[in-house]
Amino acid sequence: MKVLVTDGEILERFKKEFGKEVFHKIDALNLIKKIYYEKTGSFCSTNTARDKLNNLILLGMVKPEGINLMRLVGNENKEK
Repeated sequence: MKVLVTDGEILERFKKEFGKEVFHKIDALNLIKKIYYEKTGSFCSTNTARDKLNNLILLGMVKPEGINLMRLVGNENKEK
């Protein structure tokens, strides 16, 4: 059976670990990886952690601190 890690579980840990819903990107990614390992017993890739983090940001559940949101969601404009 596959064990899932929900957005709600991640949000609760954010509040518990950071005391708020504002965070630094590296801390948030490391926490998401830690939650996945504790719950599933296997490691989570950085891409999976980043996808979960992006979902939480886009849903407005958490607020990034020092993160370029457009870059996170892949809409960065590249001018030549």
